Amino acid sequence: MARRARASAVVGQAFRVWWGDFMLLLLFNIAWLALQFPVFTGPVATAAMYVIARRIVDGELTEPRHGREALRNMLWPGLQWGALNLAVVLVVVGNFWAYREAVGPMWVLFRLTWATAGLGWLVVNLFYWPFWLVAQDRTVRNTLRNSAIFVMRRPGFALGVALISAVLIVVSILVVLPMAAAAMAWIALIGVLAVDEEVSGPREPVHQAPRVSMQ
Repeated sequence: MARRARASAVVGQAFRVWWGDFMLLLLFNIAWLALQFPVFTGPVATAAMYVIARRIVDGELTEPRHGREALRNMLWPGLQWGALNLAVVLVVVGNFWAYREAVGPMWVLFRLTWATAGLGWLVVNLFYWPFWLVAQDRTVRNTLRNSAIFVMRRPGFALGVALISAVLIVVSILVVLPMAAAAMAWIALIGVLAVDEEVSGPREPVHQAPRVSMQ
């Protein structure tokens, strides 16, 4: 594999890792789906899913109890991240709603700017938790900075990963609903492996087949 991997190569690698721990990741993904319904637990569950993806890519022993530990450990970081995302969504959606009846070329430009900013924010957040997990300075500001620099430095790669992730989400929800029980695990693995490729170069994740316990 070349020093700079393509987005498709990272996605393929993520699928191989996912397949190697299919049952365990399916369990975690179902738990993640359930935790989206209370809403406020959604960001924490998402952060915890990335922690699990990090453990699996690193070849660490991973059991269901590690999911519970991840939820506890990521409670405050996850709530911070969720609150920030809620604020951004409210600003972007609020602008569209408040000026929905405004017309003219200038307002078209404004709407394009808001849409671009919103999409850029989503792409940056795809890599937020993978960068948070490998950083020494785990502040929100530093993590967003690292993720934004990565996206600006390698826009083609980052946007490719984001586009494939978006397609996975759409397909899993609209076309093959059972795939929704796997999509978040795939996305977390893709994000972790993409950041690994940027930080230390492409590598095959450590993977020990008999390391999963379902007790």
